[in-house]
Amino acid sequence: MDIEGIQFLQVTSKLPKKFSARFHGVEYVFATGEPVTMPLEAARHIFGVGEDNKLPAFHRLGWVTVTAQLESAMKKLKDIKFEPVKQVYELSQAMERRDAGTQGDPAVAAES
Repeated sequence: MDIEGIQFLQVTSKLPKKFSARFHGVEYVFATGEPVTMPLEAARHIFGVGEDNKLPAFHRLGWVTVTAQLESAMKKLKDIKFEPVKQVYELSQAMERRDAGTQGDPAVAAES
């Protein structure tokens, strides 16, 4: 997955058991089939998204305690779907009116 420019991911687990993980004081709960939206940094920390070495993330999840379990952990990761969240920013009409009203206002120009 190309993650350049992505800030949030929607993560959906197909694993049979619910599990949770924490990042920066936020607990993320992954129940089967229920999408969870999280920052890319959280997905990187929890699942190793975008990292070549996923062993630290797998260890934090409790999926790997010895390297012999790495193959099993990789199979679990294949049962988790990661999709980028498209972010769309729109200016509200109120913002547009406010900005339009300040153009040419000498008081506003003086504050800049």
